[in-house]
Amino acid sequence: MDRNTAIIIAAAVYNFGVLIPSRFLTNENFHAIDPVLFDRNGCVMVLLWGFAHLSVAWNYDAVPYLLFVFAAEKLFYVIYWMRWLYKRQEWKNSW
Repeated sequence: MDRNTAIIIAAAVYNFGVLIPSRFLTNENFHAIDPVLFDRNGCVMVLLWGFAHLSVAWNYDAVPYLLFVFAAEKLFYVIYWMRWLYKRQEWKNSW
């Protein structure tokens, strides 16, 4: 396995990590924290992105521009998360 394949697989595993706090999509408290992006349907979409990562992990050279789409998806979630944290006073005080 080459380095790029390992990175893509790691990104997929990271997406599958949403199953832990969502308790395999059953944790209503988790979904209520941010019902816009992390309701049950949003978590399913995160899982689908993970499967998309896995689908090209060993053939990424056949779809090189798709990696930019994956990077944009990750960037979107990071920015969204940072803005979400910034808007909550309880998080501001913990920094």
